[in-house]
Amino acid sequence: MNIGRISQVMGAYQAPKVRQSAPKRSGADKDEVLISSEGKYLDFAKKMAAQLPDIREDKVAAVTKRLESGGLNVSASMVANKMLDNI
Repeated sequence: MNIGRISQVMGAYQAPKVRQSAPKRSGADKDEVLISSEGKYLDFAKKMAAQLPDIREDKVAAVTKRLESGGLNVSASMVANKMLDNI
C-alpha cells in the first residue's frame, strides 16, 4: 500500500483559504452609463406613444355616423373575409 501522497488527499479536505476582498473604491470612482442619441430618441418615442389613447374616438365616431346614416355599405362576405384573415 502506497500512502506517499496522503498530504495531497488531505489538502482537499481542509477548510478553503479565505480570499481577501478587493479594496473599496473611493467615491470618485463611480460607474457611468452613456445613452446614445438613438436610445434617447427611442425612449422619447415610447413615452409619446404611451400618452396616445388606445382608441381613436374621432375615427370611431365618424364610422358610427356613416353606418347610422347608411353611407357605409359593408357586405357580409367582406366582414367574413376580414375575420378569416385575422385568424
